[in-house]
Amino acid sequence: MGTLQLAVVKTVTRPRRIFGATLVIWAMWGGAAAFAAPATPADALAAKYCPVKNPAARGKCQEAQKLLVAGQYRSALVSIKAAAALSPKEGVLNVTTARIMYSLGSSGPAERELRQARLNGAPDALVLPILFNVMLDLHKEVNLLNEFPEPAKNAQGEIASAILLGRAQALQSLDKLPDAAAAADRAISLKRSSSGLLTRARIALAQNDTAMADKLVDEAFTLDPINGGVMRARLKRLQRSGDMGKTLAYADQILKVYPKTIPEARIARIEIFLKQNDTIRAKQEADAFFATSKMFGTYYRAVLLSRAKDKKNAANAVLSLPKEFVKAHPEYAPQMAQIVIDNGNIEPGVTILGYAIAANPNFIDARLRLAGLRMGQGSPQAALGALAPVESSGDPRVQKLLAEVRAKIAKDRAF
Repeated sequence: MGTLQLAVVKTVTRPRRIFGATLVIWAMWGGAAAFAAPATPADALAAKYCPVKNPAARGKCQEAQKLLVAGQYRSALVSIKAAAALSPKEGVLNVTTARIMYSLGSSGPAERELRQARLNGAPDALVLPILFNVMLDLHKEVNLLNEFPEPAKNAQGEIASAILLGRAQALQSLDKLPDAAAAADRAISLKRSSSGLLTRARIALAQNDTAMADKLVDEAFTLDPINGGVMRARLKRLQRSGDMGKTLAYADQILKVYPKTIPEARIARIEIFLKQNDTIRAKQEADAFFATSKMFGTYYRAVLLSRAKDKKNAANAVLSLPKEFVKAHPEYAPQMAQIVIDNGNIEPGVTILGYAIAANPNFIDARLRLAGLRMGQGSPQAALGALAPVESSGDPRVQKLLAEVRAKIAKDRAF
């Protein structure tokens, strides 16, 4: 029942960020000044998350960090649990356990582990940034704002900054962008960290201030160049610039540091090769992707099969993907839906679009595609239902299609 072939969309709960959760974790390091020139990301994580007294436990914790960076999450979980068994009541080990659980998509258990970490003495500076991300992943924005009120006006220091950043993210998620920007600005004034700069950059992008976002990302990169979250943001910045050469080169750099845990780097390469109609190199990248991430690899294999006019195998590849992939990456849904529709499978295409809309109710492209399909099937009421949640959108495509839908409904009623 887990595949798209057998699933039927009715209502779908908002998803956890199952795929790519590790990317958020890398952004939690803080500024580079916290470390003494770490040789690798694993060294940086070990310096931060493995200050335990028991040498054997410390070794197991360091092993877990290496496995986590390598994307071997289940093996990392085994190592960190072994560390915890050797040194019980070490809050920092609870924190790493939570980070790994989060990478595996287990946000609920991760939250419980983080709250135990606080009870076991882990510093809030270590716990709170991760706890906030987990709570947001569980859509507990209001809980976060209530549990962690705005610090007093004269509050100073790292904890106050962390709370303000958590609140900024919650406020952004609730679409309260001016309040989110104010909270992030205040957080940065207390501690100018890479995580704070990236949070403010995301808010700036949501406010359509690309220039400010790019400036903040550049500053974050200067502060913390091997931070995975920073690398990911800088890659997006290069993609926005349209410079394919620089984007390819930087994607290569990322893959050397994070060969498995920043899929955006390989995605960027594939998308550029597709734009260049270089199907040979795109296929090579898709095959490499399949070795590290079967779901991303399968998606891009489907895209390439579709380009080669192999409609049946392209559709089968899309339909083999679990619904969680669509829910975690709704931006791929229109392309996936088109591939299966091209093979004559309209309702599975509708299912895919439904998962995407459930994951991101404001995803206008998916709603437009769904409404268009329903109109083609002679169901203007269903089309209206797809567009109703975004009927106040300023997007001219929405208004144009809404006018057509309403005209069709009026015409049907006239008969």
